[in-house]
Amino acid sequence: MNFKLKNKFTLLKLILFARPHPATPKPLKSNYFKTTNCKHILPKFINEKILNMKRIINGNSCYGFTLMEVMISIFLLVVISIAVSQTVTNTYKIREIIMNEGDFYNSIRLSVGILDRDISMLYSPTILLKSNKTAPTQHANHPTPPSTNPQINSNDQYEMEEVLASDLGLMSQFWTPAVHKSGLRPSRFIGAEQKLSFVSVSHIRIYKDSLESEFAKITYELKQDKEIEGAMVLVKGESTNVFEDDETKDKSWNYYPLLHGITKFKLRYFQKDKSEWLNSWDNEKEEFKEIYPDRIEVQLEVKGPTRLQFEGVYHFKPEIPLRGLDAST
Repeated sequence: MNFKLKNKFTLLKLILFARPHPATPKPLKSNYFKTTNCKHILPKFINEKILNMKRIINGNSCYGFTLMEVMISIFLLVVISIAVSQTVTNTYKIREIIMNEGDFYNSIRLSVGILDRDISMLYSPTILLKSNKTAPTQHANHPTPPSTNPQINSNDQYEMEEVLASDLGLMSQFWTPAVHKSGLRPSRFIGAEQKLSFVSVSHIRIYKDSLESEFAKITYELKQDKEIEGAMVLVKGESTNVFEDDETKDKSWNYYPLLHGITKFKLRYFQKDKSEWLNSWDNEKEEFKEIYPDRIEVQLEVKGPTRLQFEGVYHFKPEIPLRGLDAST
């Protein structure tokens, strides 16, 4: 008996209920079931099924998938592949956007943190002199030069004159003339709207036996950004040769670009005695002699990739008591 396979679900039916092909030899009789009523049924059934399955496996069967079924399978495979491909592509795009956004805000946070650390550790050796209550001064912020103080004996005055006649009596970019016979010099703070230079104790020595200390000359300035058109980059300069006055001989300068994409960077300096904000500060001027800003304000605007924008105002405060230390009681 011949069957025509109308659909692929009749394959199971064919295996279970098909009859042997007319050309198929009759299976050998088994004597295993002579005592039962079904002595010939079970061995014959098993042999028929085995022969039918062998015929299908060997390709002698006329049953298979139609062209329409193959086309539908290929179509479903293409649809699933396109969906998976689009999902993976979108995942990588979102990942890139998140990484760019994280890098943008992390660069701002790290740059501001470095600037905060340097300003908070702004240093001048004159805090040691101001703690001496025996040295009279005209004003807490404007000590009388030793050479004009009547209580200083002639030997001290002569020693002070010798110090002022040496290189210690000259004004440099980071130091003002000496104010003590020991040659102690106040550090010089120069601040403009887009530039800073001062002495800080924020340096960390990394390598053993390196000729460095915690003292460092620090500069901050804006330069043209080569990565982002129409923007500026904040560059930090640092030199550990802090007591070298001639900057042309100082070979220890290192420059670090901190923040790219700056569209606005403005500095202001707060003077507590007058309760006013100033756009510039320089210890070379008499009004700022041996005094330093109580607060420094930074107005910042930055643009980044994928239309990222940031605006912020930060305030930094020197933590070292630059106005002097009170004597302990």
